Amino acid sequence: MEPVDERPRVLTYTHKRLDIFNPKLRTDIIKHRDISLVTVYLKQGDHIKTIDIMNVYNDGRTREAVIALESLDDRIPLVDICAGDFNIHNQTWNENATHLDPTIWGDRLKDVMNEMGLEYTIPDNPTQPTRAPRTINEDNIPLSITTRTRHNDDTEIPPSIIDLVFTSEEISLSELFKLHVCENDADRMASDHFPIQITIPFSKDDVVYYVTKLDPENEEDYEGEIGDKLGNLAEERESINSREELEDVVEEISRIFEKAWSNWTEKVKVTGKGKSWWNKECTRAFNNLRDEENPKGKKDMDKYSDFRRVVKNAKKANYERKIHEIASTRGRPWDLMPWVRERKMPATESFLDDQGRACVDKEHLFQTLHTAYNSANNRPTNLERMLREVERKEEREWNTFSQHELRQALAKCAKNTAPGPDHITWNVLKHITKTRTKIVKLFVMIANASIDHEHWPQHFKSSVSVIIPKPSKPSYDRAKAFRPIVLLNTLGKLIEKMIANRLQFKSLEHQVIHSCQTGGICQRSTEDAASALAHHVRAGWSKKKETSVLAFDIAQFFPSLNHNVLVKVLEHSGFNSKVVSFFSDYLVNRKTKYKINNDVSEFFPCDVGVGQGSALSPILSALYIAPLFHILDKWILSDDRNMDSYSPISSFLSFVDDGVLIATGPDYEQTHSSLKDAYSFVTDLFTEFGLTMEHTKTELFNFASKGKSFEDPDIDLGFAPHTGATPLKPKKVWRYLGIFYDRTLKFHDHVKYYATKSISTVKCMRILGNIPS
Repeated sequence: MEPVDERPRVLTYTHKRLDIFNPKLRTDIIKHRDISLVTVYLKQGDHIKTIDIMNVYNDGRTREAVIALESLDDRIPLVDICAGDFNIHNQTWNENATHLDPTIWGDRLKDVMNEMGLEYTIPDNPTQPTRAPRTINEDNIPLSITTRTRHNDDTEIPPSIIDLVFTSEEISLSELFKLHVCENDADRMASDHFPIQITIPFSKDDVVYYVTKLDPENEEDYEGEIGDKLGNLAEERESINSREELEDVVEEISRIFEKAWSNWTEKVKVTGKGKSWWNKECTRAFNNLRDEENPKGKKDMDKYSDFRRVVKNAKKANYERKIHEIASTRGRPWDLMPWVRERKMPATESFLDDQGRACVDKEHLFQTLHTAYNSANNRPTNLERMLREVERKEEREWNTFSQHELRQALAKCAKNTAPGPDHITWNVLKHITKTRTKIVKLFVMIANASIDHEHWPQHFKSSVSVIIPKPSKPSYDRAKAFRPIVLLNTLGKLIEKMIANRLQFKSLEHQVIHSCQTGGICQRSTEDAASALAHHVRAGWSKKKETSVLAFDIAQFFPSLNHNVLVKVLEHSGFNSKVVSFFSDYLVNRKTKYKINNDVSEFFPCDVGVGQGSALSPILSALYIAPLFHILDKWILSDDRNMDSYSPISSFLSFVDDGVLIATGPDYEQTHSSLKDAYSFVTDLFTEFGLTMEHTKTELFNFASKGKSFEDPDIDLGFAPHTGATPLKPKKVWRYLGIFYDRTLKFHDHVKYYATKSISTVKCMRILGNIPS
């Protein structure tokens, strides 16, 4: 039986200028490789008008597209325009098709179009064929793509009309609507189909989109204004003695940032032909050239040469500046690689809410996102087991911050991160604090006042959550296929980095974080986790034991952290009461705007979770789940299990929200039995802390010692979907933390993958340097 080919046979391109209409691929209505339904959203006053455009390829042999549309029955959509290659001959659209026998497919096509509210639309040149004449050989292969010459038994295929356009009455009666079939052979290039030009009345107004931009030539003046005004503020403020004064200082700093941004930026019109390298010199040279044209359109060659020289220099200066910034200033030449890789396409599928309904307007879309990323709100928790089984640590002293801590935190800030709502980049803060000690003193005073007065200024609680797609997802029509990255006000983010560094040090010093936890923790990297796992497996083999691992994932981990639980964990872990009270205020009354593509929502409350993008999120999330692993460790030991005897449940690892249960025993039957018990226990623990396991992402891998590679059993986890008749099947090659494990720890797949990737990368780098291959 031949495999079914599921590769798409239709493409719909949308110009980036149409992004303001938010075009979406409506896979929620129909998902077929021969049918593409795109909806654009036009804002007309207080309501949204939609235009649905369907692109179709109907296979001349199987008629798949027509059959697929008929099968929709009462779910068939009402669209505004449907066009494509239908491969159906009929006298309705081709009066010259009298030599062809009529088929039922023409009638079936008209019936299905009527169901969608469409009728065949005649172009302004109705006799122009859409398919050019051609010659085929006895094997039904066009002569143009064979290497042999024409023979007497070749068949001449006359021109025909099989590319059709169906429109709704509203579209076809519009004065702006136009339909024309191109007539020149040059227009179709190598194709045997003539292009069809369709003008659809989207909007009477021009499509205009503006962005606010800081000219690189104004950066020094922009930073100078901020530095001078912050210096004056620092001289005026010798201390901060209350929450109100703290709010006043931070608000004044935000006004300084906002005023400087307003003074030194300008609105730039984004056009389809806009170039990032275009500068004022290019505009001057272009205007000079245009003014000098004579009535016959001939250009002054000197002016034209000047324009070309200016453009060439602008391009060179722009890209040399970017390359220098990335390769030299940042010291990360690998960041240049996206220039020679495939561009990441924006999310195009229509969003569905939790009921499976399409989000037809922005309000519905943003409410769907907010609901998805706050699904853990009001989720029940139970901390009795933590209070009972995890030892409460004594309260520790919290020292004030120093200027050295601020400079140390600022030095580690990457220069290529996106700024927050205040538009301030790390470069700006580095430049204004480099020689102005009084500004550093002001920032440190704000950090210490926040802890002393147990208050986090409201200005720092506002953020923008940028919704970005997770890589390698099969579909992007649900919120869970996206990740919200929080952009915070930069000064607040800097102070968060100082607090995070201190929390890291204190947590490790007093063993608050479990030794199994890696990722987002100082001196605990992916290499440490991978080495620990490989050592454990080989140690088991040395004692004739087998090892199985069960990898699990926590659903929506960062957005699901319960604020009350987090404060209780900090208190139970022995942090100073001022720090605990500070976080009690830090976590409440937060608000964020969601941004996806170019659309930005109004503010939504954030009553649960810690945002990815905050410097505090790694350490706070690690502290949140640390008691869980201390309880799991105690559960293992209480069952007379220990590392020396290599009993079935022997160890576990955690990298942020990705956990691994490790079982070592005499055979897979025992390791699987122990893994199942441990998985059930861990699931209950996470539920008590308001977290849920994403069982569909759980993975099983059986390491195999010499002579045991033929055994690779499944496991019944007892949780859907991996239970009963559908147990969890083991991986043949398991990827964990970027490392490809094979069953015998030979790492052949790992070496092959990264060797291939390295060779491809090196070849691509030749393009950047114009080095001949």
